[in-house]
Amino acid sequence: MVSQVKLEEFLGKVEGDMGGACGTPLAFVGDRLEDNLNLLGWMFYSASSTICVPASFGHDGAALGAQAGEAKIKEVVAGGGFTKFRRATQPPTNMVFEARP
Repeated sequence: MVSQVKLEEFLGKVEGDMGGACGTPLAFVGDRLEDNLNLLGWMFYSASSTICVPASFGHDGAALGAQAGEAKIKEVVAGGGFTKFRRATQPPTNMVFEARP
């Protein structure tokens, strides 16, 4: 994710008739480092550190990467003007969130 903050601000401006926004599936991770110290977490941290974080920094983003966790994503979404936030679904390796104004 290049800049989740910029994405949420943009979605807040254009959501209009949709009444909400559904975010990109994010890796299923916990809010604390300890929750992510497993094989899948190590893989996501490696990819995120080499791809997501540098790309985000390059676009003045928050550099959340793939390991932000639900609490941080909720904070960013609220910063974009959304007041309702929930986990819409949870396949085995991802989380999908729904945000509404």
